[in-house]
Amino acid sequence: MDFSWYNINRSVRIATQRDIDFGDAHFPAGTTIDSRFDTDTIKLTYTYSFYRAPEIETAFSIGAHITRLKASLQSTNLGIRESQSTTAPLPVFGFHLDYVLSPERMVRSKYMLFFLDRSDKYTGSLTDFTLAVEHCTFKHVGFGLGVNRSSLDIKVNQGRLSAGFNSVLNGFMLYAVVR
Repeated sequence: MDFSWYNINRSVRIATQRDIDFGDAHFPAGTTIDSRFDTDTIKLTYTYSFYRAPEIETAFSIGAHITRLKASLQSTNLGIRESQSTTAPLPVFGFHLDYVLSPERMVRSKYMLFFLDRSDKYTGSLTDFTLAVEHCTFKHVGFGLGVNRSSLDIKVNQGRLSAGFNSVLNGFMLYAVVR
């Protein structure tokens, strides 16, 4: 079983270059607005190892990638504040390949993928790739250092609501492993 959680919050103050209609609010061009975009992501997967040798292991996984998106725009000059949020639970499928370098060290790679296409309401895709080196520091506890690339692309078209979200996150990760 794998479990991870992360939270990313972004905010910026800008003067709009064009009119913006967001939810029930209208922000005319030239308005100074404070925008905020927050994401909370939980990943939970079960992995089944189908091939194991002394130095290599391969596995398939299935799980859920649950992302909560919240966006808000505010203009203190106009006294307008509008926010929208949604939660997107997506099933994911993955492939793992681990290679043992020594009894204490291993290289782990993981690729998760999901596509969704209900063109009348929404489309989306998710890819998540991790490459890391783990060290078994204690009998049941280890630590890892790696890189992760996560890409999420969602388009929603439901009546009055038409929105899109695209996010690509690249970063280093430091983590603990309990066996």
